[in-house]
Formats: sequence, C-alpha cells, structure tokens
Amino acid sequence: MPKRRRRCSGRSKAECGPGPLHDGRRSANTMILRAIRTGLCLLILVGLGGCSVEVPEQLFLEGMQALQTTPRNYIYAIMQFEKFVAKYPEHEYVPAALMEKARCHHALRDYEEALASCDQVIARFPRTRWEVEAMFLKSEVYQAQERWERAVEICKQVQQRMKHIPRLYQDASMRLAATYVYSASWPMAVATYEEMIQSASVDSQLKPSLYIYKGRSLAEQGLIEQAKASFTALREAYPDSLEAIRADVEIAKVLQQVNPDASEQYLEQAVEAYRRLVAEPQAATDTVEVASGPLTEGFPGAAPGSLLPAEEREIRSVFLIAEAYDYMQRYDQAIEVLEQLRSRFPHEARVFQTVTALVQLIRQEQEAKERINASEEQALSTAPAAVGAVSPG
Repeated sequence: MPKRRRRCSGRSKAECGPGPLHDGRRSANTMILRAIRTGLCLLILVGLGGCSVEVPEQLFLEGMQALQTTPRNYIYAIMQFEKFVAKYPEHEYVPAALMEKARCHHALRDYEEALASCDQVIARFPRTRWEVEAMFLKSEVYQAQERWERAVEICKQVQQRMKHIPRLYQDASMRLAATYVYSASWPMAVATYEEMIQSASVDSQLKPSLYIYKGRSLAEQGLIEQAKASFTALREAYPDSLEAIRADVEIAKVLQQVNPDASEQYLEQAVEAYRRLVAEPQAATDTVEVASGPLTEGFPGAAPGSLLPAEEREIRSVFLIAEAYDYMQRYDQAIEVLEQLRSRFPHEARVFQTVTALVQLIRQEQEAKERINASEEQALSTAPAAVGAVSPG
C-alpha cells in the first residue's frame, strides 16, 4: 500500500506574503449586505407609507457600487464615502467607508490622501481591527512610495502589539518580510523568515514556504550553500510533503549556474517524484490544495464522472512537472509535457482549454525572456564602441 503523503498547504499565492487583511474585507462585505437589506426594507416601507425617508446606508452603498463597475469609478466612490462620513459621522459603517476611501486613493496613487484616511481610522477607532487594517494599508502605501523604513516601522509595530494573536502576528511578519524583499534587504528578509520558522505563533502549514522564501533570499545574496541548506532543511522537516519535492526544484535552480550536472540531477529527481504521485491517491488531494503556481492553478477540475481518479492525478502531476520546467526556464520541455497531456485527452474539453492557455502563457514568457537576452547581448556588443567613441569637439 503506497505511503500516504502528509498534507502541507503552506505555499501562499503571493511570493512573499498575504494580501490585505481578509477578515476586514469580509466584514465590509457583510456591512454592504446589511446596508442593501436595510435600504430595501426602508424603501418598501416608504413606498407603502407614501412618505419620504432618507436611508443613511444609501451613500455608502453607492460608493461601493461605483467600485463594482468596469472600470472602477474611484472618484465617484470617494465622493460618496466622504458625503457619508460627513453626514453620518457616528454611523457604524464609518470605519468601513474611511478604509474604502483610503483604498480608492491608493489605487489612484494619491498616496498622501490614502495615508490621511488611514490616520483618521487609527485615531478614531483605536484598539480595534479597523486600526490594524489601517496600519497594514499604510505599510502598503509606504511600499508603493518606496519609503521602506516607514513600512518596516509599521509592520514591526503591529508585530509587537499582536504577539498574542497568532493570525495577526503572522500577517504582520509576512508583510515585514515582504518589505525587506521588495527593498532588496536580503539579510533582514532571511532573519525574518528564520524567526517565523522558529515561532510557535506561525501556522505550521505556512512553514514549508518559509524555508523556500528563506532559501531564495539567501540565493539572492549569492550564498548558494546556505540556500541549499535551507531547502535541504525543508526536505528533512517535511519529508512526505509535496514541498519536499519542490525543495529539489529549488536546489536545481540555485545550482543551475554553478554546478549544471548536479542541478540536472536534482531536477530529474523532482520530476520522477512528481510522476510517482499518479500511483498515490492521497497525493492527488494534496496536489489540489498545495500547488499554487501559475500552471497548477489553471486546472479547474473536470465534471463529475468525466475523468477517473487516476486520470485526475496524472493531469495534476503533469502540471507540476510543467511548472518545474517553466521555473527552470526550460520552456520547450514544459510545453512538450503539456502538449503530450493534451494529446492524451483529446476529447476532454477542460484539459484541452487549460493546456492550450498554459502553453500560450509559457510561450509568451519564453518570448519575453528571449527579448531580454537579445537586448542584453546588443548592449554588450555596443559597449566597446561606446567606450572608444570620441565626442565631437
């Protein structure tokens, strides 16, 4: 009986950290639904009574509706949120309106106004989840402005204050690490990832990804052996996980230039491990939950009964292999395995459509890489002439 692989769904969609505070967004959505229900009920009562009654939530709702259009009407949304806050300063939706207003300014790159709205929330709603959400948004604004020290300061403030709330501590820590990555402060990024790996407040399912992020940050500094050690530590800590296979791909990547033969061995080892997943039913479930790259996200799953479980596992295994080749910039091999899969299931519409889209994405990536290489080669070829050129006197 094949060995069951332990679930390990640590990989996040973002490279270095999660997005905005999700609970806050869900609460805002709940408020919107309540506003709609309240507004509809009042309008019905008004219609029945034949009188005119103002619905406070209407302004807030109009602002939110402006953000559902294509393109989003940020200016109108800001106007409605400002009217709502000015007219109903004590309404329970005020913090949500201020946060949405701040996000609108952020989207418009009106950073100072975004910061001002966040400061309003922090001043008016201290020691609430709105304060934390506003601080996180401030860190994003500072990142956009490349004010790295301020972004780090905000993240550290939340990190220190939320040590007793693991979810918020983890979120603040990931944002802190992301700030170091965006600012190319690699030693600080490594230290932050290591601190999270050792912390009991960080979800154990996230920790395999932290080993990978730490290893990549070490590789960015040219510390190949230390990067390899981080990936090896991942394999040892989570030997039965899909992330352990991913660690081999990461090692292959860092060795690609310094030791091509060893790099090839690690890549082949990973590809063979992915192929073996076809024979392991439990691994198929893990693959669905763990794989989060641009290739493995694309397959939506087939209609019930259209594919056998073994065929589902085969498809997802091929996607993981293609993702590994793509990550190594071996685009032709990635395309080859995907096209073989498409030939294998010629009458399965979802497989055909997904593979076709993925092949197109890989080819676009390949063409972009070739353009960059050609540009670099041209720059190198013209450099000596530029050095020897004599400026007109």
